[in-house]
Amino acid sequence: MTTKTQTITLDTLRAMSDDEQAETLRAIYRHAVQHPEGHWKGKAVAMVAADSADLVEHAMNFMGSIVDQRLPLAGGKRVALISEGYWAHGF
Repeated sequence: MTTKTQTITLDTLRAMSDDEQAETLRAIYRHAVQHPEGHWKGKAVAMVAADSADLVEHAMNFMGSIVDQRLPLAGGKRVALISEGYWAHGF
């Protein structure tokens, strides 16, 4: 996933301090994840490029929207990440 200043990968994320990781994961989550029920504790969905899917899934899991389904789209070029939501996972 590319931000305005750098390309973020799981490897570059791991090289960051804990605070930087948390800030970056929150930013990725805000950018990529939609909440169809209108509440962040409900269902969460992200449709992203395949090369960003692992990073977005990591961000979703970090934020408590544990990914329940990972579905390939557009011939594998995109991926849908679906979570039943924060509440559904007992948080």
